[in-house]
Amino acid sequence: MLVDSDWNRPTSARQHRAFAPRLPEDQLAQTDFPAGEKVGEERRRTPRFPFVAAAEVLDTSSGASIGARVSELSLYGCYIDMTNPLPEGTSIRVKIDSGGRHLDASGKVVYSVSHLGIGVSFHEVSVHSLIALKEWLLLAAQAKYHSTG
Repeated sequence: MLVDSDWNRPTSARQHRAFAPRLPEDQLAQTDFPAGEKVGEERRRTPRFPFVAAAEVLDTSSGASIGARVSELSLYGCYIDMTNPLPEGTSIRVKIDSGGRHLDASGKVVYSVSHLGIGVSFHEVSVHSLIALKEWLLLAAQAKYHSTG
């Protein structure tokens, strides 16, 4: 469940999905998968898109703040490039800035790749951050699917 931290009330998954970017079925079928990977092995709930933006990652247990860069974005998380990635399971706060918009969300490191970066799952996203996230995803989807057509 997502929580609207500005109003401290739950936001249902159904309400959250209502704003998810919807792409025509023929465009969804064009999603690229690495060689040898089957579509059934894809575990993400929503598509991820290339997206480059400045990020700040705060390790909530130690208070350490790390400047980083987002390279992929989805409705429920992102991939952050980091030379010294945090370990899997670390609770974090993520701040992303792009195009004058800001996302501030709590999350967790769901996987960590040595010397490369971390996969992050968003947990609590404010309404204002969710609006920015959905705008970024719409722009990223348009860029991806208009450039391949």
